[in-house]
Amino acid sequence: MLQVRHLLVLTGLVWGGVSFSYAQVSSETVISTDPNVLAADSQIVPGAVLRINNDALTSAQVITQPGLRANLEQWAGELDRQQFLARAEMAVAKEVRDQIFDLLLYQHAIKDLEKHDDFEKVIEKELAEARKRLIGSYNGIEAQAQEELAKKGSSLEKELEAIKRRMVVQSYRETYFMPTQDITRGQMMQYYRRHLEDQFQQKAEIQFQMIEILAARFLEETERTSPSAEQRAAAKEKARQAAAEAWAKLQSGTEFAEVVKEYSQGFRKDSDGLWRPIQPDALQDQYKPVAEVLAGRAAGELSGILEGEDRFFIAKLVSYKEARTIPFPEAQYTIAEEIRKEQWTRHIGKLYMDLLAKATLGDIEKFVRESCISAYDLLKAQKK
Repeated sequence: MLQVRHLLVLTGLVWGGVSFSYAQVSSETVISTDPNVLAADSQIVPGAVLRINNDALTSAQVITQPGLRANLEQWAGELDRQQFLARAEMAVAKEVRDQIFDLLLYQHAIKDLEKHDDFEKVIEKELAEARKRLIGSYNGIEAQAQEELAKKGSSLEKELEAIKRRMVVQSYRETYFMPTQDITRGQMMQYYRRHLEDQFQQKAEIQFQMIEILAARFLEETERTSPSAEQRAAAKEKARQAAAEAWAKLQSGTEFAEVVKEYSQGFRKDSDGLWRPIQPDALQDQYKPVAEVLAGRAAGELSGILEGEDRFFIAKLVSYKEARTIPFPEAQYTIAEEIRKEQWTRHIGKLYMDLLAKATLGDIEKFVRESCISAYDLLKAQKK
């Protein structure tokens, strides 16, 4: 095991656009070859351990994050070693930055919350409940939970530690930040006016059932490869006749879903022809006439027979919502939440800078480099 130690004051470390300005840095980064130090996905992950005050961040914690891991696997399969290291550095650096910030906030939050007499009891109780829920999601069998989590490079202990950290940070936010934030009507009105066009315009939305009759389905088997104009015309005429029969059944009182089953050839046939709610502008061009005909009608009304280039439609309106501007009274709750998020983001940004200024961190650049190397070696070893 190799250890490199010296202290310096970092006044502007930036690499790949990731800044750790003003943090106190100790380049005490441990490069570990001990097979017991790092493990994930049932594979040994040799790599670095980065000091963050009195805690540590490991290469395994960084490179096994699902989103990052997927990218690393792709790059390891496509690139040689040097290309991989150059490509991975930015992504790994961003993950390291995020995890450092998360850990610094957790350290700060738990130090403050531990001043409350009942804090430990509350946390223990909540974690016990979380453990029950977690095991319950694996049929209530602890061994199964451990086995399935191990396949993901995790464990009950790791999952509960992550839950604890989220609980602590949320509790800190509720205890020290949210109760003090009064939001005035004036602030909300300013936000509403500033975001009127990008947040408070509700587009039209339509839902319908549809019978879709395709002319191509009426071509003979021998005609389908390259039908002549006459054959296409004859097939469309047969489709027209089928549409007329379907319409007659609807007019006689047959349920729409029953006519769908008998006549429709559209891709939603097995769902009684029911389409999900959709914005009319998002429909493919061939279906836009359906929305145009049904817009503004009462639910349950029929479109009549609509003719397309190579098909016929009959649609039934389920619901239609007009485009509208969401009025201020209706938007107030959402606005208040958005303002609180903005305030929290500003607060947490300043807090992070303060925490970084006081933090003792290991050699981050070296840690990122060693984590990239570890990722490449691990992924190549798994391919063999």
